[in-house]
Amino acid sequence: MDVVEHTQVDPAVGANDTGNFLFLNLATLDVKFRIPPNHRRRVNRERFRQMLLRDERVSSRIRWGKKLSNLAMLDDGNVGATFDDGSETVGQIVVGAEGTKSRTREFVAPE
Repeated sequence: MDVVEHTQVDPAVGANDTGNFLFLNLATLDVKFRIPPNHRRRVNRERFRQMLLRDERVSSRIRWGKKLSNLAMLDDGNVGATFDDGSETVGQIVVGAEGTKSRTREFVAPE
């Protein structure tokens, strides 16, 4: 978790989360979806990626250029990820750092 803490954009946002984190349609200003109060962390994507790449335990497991097609909690407590190209991987944590149109978010928080 130290990696996440050191790459946050504004640590106060997560600490004072009121659940009013809105994603807007900029053409109409309609609310596309609202992130409910939680323990989220908003990180600088480039700094976060660089921190992950410095850790050999993590860097060898990063899958670049993949499009997530499914996430599943496995019976052993791990997470299974399937990608559009048919490849799969299993791990203890999934990090979706693909931005506001996150496929990972669609699986984790579909609303």
